[in-house]
Amino acid sequence: MSSSESTAPPASSPSERRRRVAAHDAPALRGALADPDAGVRALAAQALGERGDVADRGALEELLSDGHFAVQAAAARGLGALGERAAAARLLALLEHPEELVRRHALRSVGKLGDRSCTQAVLAALPDESLRGEVIGALARLKDPAAIPDLTAVLALEEHVGAALKALGAIGDPVAHEAIFLAARRGLNPFQEWWAVAALRDIGDVAALAAATSRPEAVERKLALRTLGEFPKTRQTVEPVLRAMRSDPALEVRRSAASRVSAWGLPAELRPEVRAALEEAAGDDDGDVQHWAQRALERWDEHVAAAEEGGSR
Repeated sequence: MSSSESTAPPASSPSERRRRVAAHDAPALRGALADPDAGVRALAAQALGERGDVADRGALEELLSDGHFAVQAAAARGLGALGERAAAARLLALLEHPEELVRRHALRSVGKLGDRSCTQAVLAALPDESLRGEVIGALARLKDPAAIPDLTAVLALEEHVGAALKALGAIGDPVAHEAIFLAARRGLNPFQEWWAVAALRDIGDVAALAAATSRPEAVERKLALRTLGEFPKTRQTVEPVLRAMRSDPALEVRRSAASRVSAWGLPAELRPEVRAALEEAAGDDDGDVQHWAQRALERWDEHVAAAEEGGSR
């Protein structure tokens, strides 16, 4: 007998059955649903979800009652992959399961279904610290404004602040603006600040952001200015930044505005007034503001010279 023959698993072994199921072998899948090995049944549940055939929902729901929690978790994951909202009630029932793995996959799948009628049941799991990240992720997928107050409360905690900001951005309701600026006043680390900018950008209320450049706290004004820089350069997004660069009472805000203007590419119709603002900022009392303004002016002069040289050829 060759070495390969001696080491190859027999056709009836669990490892061979798992291999066939993982390959989405149709006959193997049908038999695997009742396989005595829990690993085979779990792989079958995963494969059924990956196939994406809604006709498999009934089989997956049956596996939710399997005697092994790993199979139940895999079935919950498979139902999420199918995206059938009719499975929502069965998945929500799993949020009371004693095994964290099952609850975790049930939450992920509920989020994938996108059924806002599930929001309150998902929110009920928010106090569970071991699942809070999964709950917030599900809320981000459900995009239900009803979750904004609870997500706002998360912003006051030490953990999951970035995830809560991401969820508020996904919901996209301007009602969340005040919560995000309040979080900025409390203090955000660079990672969290990035998510705050992303959330405000995704909400997309440019008028509210322009108004926020006049908020009383410098950290709020900086956040609004940074977010405005994420949008296309129009008069509505440019003018508040120029105003801050010229005259904001906080040095850190003027520096931030000047550094952002220095990196801009602008439509031709806005360049004259931006140049005038930069020339004014170049006379600022602060050396950093002067530096960014002069750098922008030099870069623009080089660009204009290159364009004129190219046009004369």
